[in-house]
Amino acid sequence: MRTVKSIDTEDYSIFLEEHVTVTRFHNELDVSMAMRAIDKVVELDVTGRRLWDITQCLILNVEQIRQIAEYGKAKESMPVKVAGIAADHLSFGLLRMLGVYRTQEDFVFSVFRNEQEARAWLLDGVQDQ
Repeated sequence: MRTVKSIDTEDYSIFLEEHVTVTRFHNELDVSMAMRAIDKVVELDVTGRRLWDITQCLILNVEQIRQIAEYGKAKESMPVKVAGIAADHLSFGLLRMLGVYRTQEDFVFSVFRNEQEARAWLLDGVQDQ
């Protein structure tokens, strides 16, 4: 098993918390930042359960969402369940588009308005370890 560590940059934080690999974006989200975060999450994730929190940043446009989804498809090598958290209607809809663009075998994606619901969905069926 890989060693889990946390990453804290000016743009995002990635850490393991209660069987979930959490990525919180802090600034305006751009494609290169999202790709760097994907690289780090793929490298660090040991759970296959990921939470992407974009509630504190501005969201992208549809073309940028498609680029991020395609990049993520190429990087993924294990079954993954991802919950996105978005505070506003536009971000929520764009994250839903990301889920559609990101469709592939062994990848499950859903979008939520709050972290409690997202965590409950991610941990459904997980036994305490």
